Amino acid sequence: MGSRNIDRIPTSMWRERAETVGRMIEQGWAVETRCPRCGLTMTADLVAICRLSPAGPLTSLWNKTPPCRRKGCPGRVTVFARPGGLDVTFDLTAPEPRPEHSRPSGPSKSRSSA
Repeated sequence: MGSRNIDRIPTSMWRERAETVGRMIEQGWAVETRCPRCGLTMTADLVAICRLSPAGPLTSLWNKTPPCRRKGCPGRVTVFARPGGLDVTFDLTAPEPRPEHSRPSGPSKSRSSA
């Protein structure tokens, strides 16, 4: 993503680059969760998530708000990430990617036989 102002890259582009936990591991992303209710911040172990999740390396953390892990806290955490080697952190919220077959195509080029 050769951009000089990495803080201006929309989260949808980051999501395209690393939709899954497997891709985040490959690219050296750091992930943490923060509970807005109690303030608990925890580092996410991407390898453990990959190993324990039924979807394995295809697990996605985008747009997820898991329950807080602090005993007795009813809050739901926000997931934040920092792409490998970069100094920008953002929450993992972005629009759902559109399926390939629903992307609009360019204007059709039909020839008239007049």
